[in-house]
Amino acid sequence: MKVWTALSLVALAFADVAVGQEKVAINTITRIEVKGGTIEIVGTQKPNFTSFTMSDPPRLVIDITEAVLGKGIEEEKQVGNGTVTAVKTASYGSDVSSIARVLVGFGKEPQTEIQTVDTTLRIRVVGEQAGKSVPAAKSELETVTSNGVEAEIPPPPKSEESAADKVAQAKVVLEDEKKTEKKTQVEMNNRNAVVKAQEQAGAKAQEQVEQARQSEIAQQKQQDAAREKAAAKVQAEQIRRQTEKETRSAQAEQKKQKAVDRKQAAAKERAQLIESKSVAKEERQKLRLAEKEKASAERDQLKQRRLKAEEKVPRASEKKTPRTLSFIGFEQKVSGARIFVQTDGPVRFHIEEPGGKKMILALENTHFKSRSVGLPMDTSYFKSEISQIVPTRGPDKSVRLEITLKQEMAFQTHQEGNELSVDFPTH
Repeated sequence: MKVWTALSLVALAFADVAVGQEKVAINTITRIEVKGGTIEIVGTQKPNFTSFTMSDPPRLVIDITEAVLGKGIEEEKQVGNGTVTAVKTASYGSDVSSIARVLVGFGKEPQTEIQTVDTTLRIRVVGEQAGKSVPAAKSELETVTSNGVEAEIPPPPKSEESAADKVAQAKVVLEDEKKTEKKTQVEMNNRNAVVKAQEQAGAKAQEQVEQARQSEIAQQKQQDAAREKAAAKVQAEQIRRQTEKETRSAQAEQKKQKAVDRKQAAAKERAQLIESKSVAKEERQKLRLAEKEKASAERDQLKQRRLKAEEKVPRASEKKTPRTLSFIGFEQKVSGARIFVQTDGPVRFHIEEPGGKKMILALENTHFKSRSVGLPMDTSYFKSEISQIVPTRGPDKSVRLEITLKQEMAFQTHQEGNELSVDFPTH
């Protein structure tokens, strides 16, 4: 858009110059008046002019550009007021290249001032010559024409010498007029060349404006197409999101309905379960009672077996021989788990069951061989029913192994030589 604006301004500037010249109002010279030493040239527009002087005889030439002579303007006017001898006019060119020429003749070389007031061009003679009377000899002059340009020459001389001088002066005038005409023609050609160049520049600028306009139209179409494409994409995205939203809503509704159905089914199942439980309540109570009785009987049997095993082991305290505990071990077997201890001889021991999931293996009249032997053991990572073994010193010179079980279970003790073991078989 900025490129188009810059080109438009340049093109319009050139176009305005060309069109402006075609539409320029031509200045029409309506009156030329001589008042003593002042000549006034009145037109319809403010004058645009150039001027130059000529000598022998003294003259002032004024070319008013873009101007023509009105119908009432005489081609030649004799004045003879002592300052101005005569005023001649001529027109060159046409339209914007037209030039209105005004030639003012003087009695002698003048000093002039030229100024414009609105549409009036005023030439004023200054100095001693203004207002002095110089007889006008125009009536006694003959007119010589050369290439359409008139020149003033004096009448035939009374003597041969005077006539030769006059002819020489007339030739000089003719030469000056030819130079002036040639200069005017050159100026007209230059003006025409400038106008033509401006017209060509204006046409080229208009062509560039049109090209820029077409480019802008094409660019606007591309932008419109891009906007339409973007709008279509946005609309498609909105439709996709709306469809996804509706799909999620439907899925949520289905999920909610399924949850309600599952809840109702679960409630129905619980009701049936409660009903079945109420029917089998007495049977379950009987079964639990039987299981408790069976477990109690098994515990009694185990206790009896432990007591018998302890009776078979000789009491170390009776022999007055203290024992040294040198090693505590844990072994994971396919058939179950095993805890074993090594001493320097047979040892008297007994099992304590404080209740719950704990049991204590007490080694009487026994001490640790070293501190490292009495360190606790964490066996919870093994796939067995034993979680932990914590050796401690007892109050009666005994070593107590506190065994923590994962659940209550049966066990068997066995002592052979210097090794005592407690086995926890799996069913």
